Amino acid sequence: TKTMFGGTALLIEGRAFAKIKHGALWLKAGDANRGDFLDQDMPQYSYGKDNARKLNFFKAPTDVLEDAEELVAWASKSVDAALNG
Repeated sequence: TKTMFGGTALLIEGRAFAKIKHGALWLKAGDANRGDFLDQDMPQYSYGKDNARKLNFFKAPTDVLEDAEELVAWASKSVDAALNG
């Protein structure tokens, strides 16, 4: 982990695959898993004036957070996105 921009980044091989900020878990999205977030209408992480800047992180769905196996599956896709994106 590493403290970054007022939140905590979860790292693998020095690359962020998740972040904890604003009381939420945000997972890295790439081509292979972006649709998972969009299908559930999850918000994309944004910042700056009028939240105009966006990062490739999306808020993790509540049902995923409440199911350990599902969370591992989603986090694994985010690890792949961080390492291969």
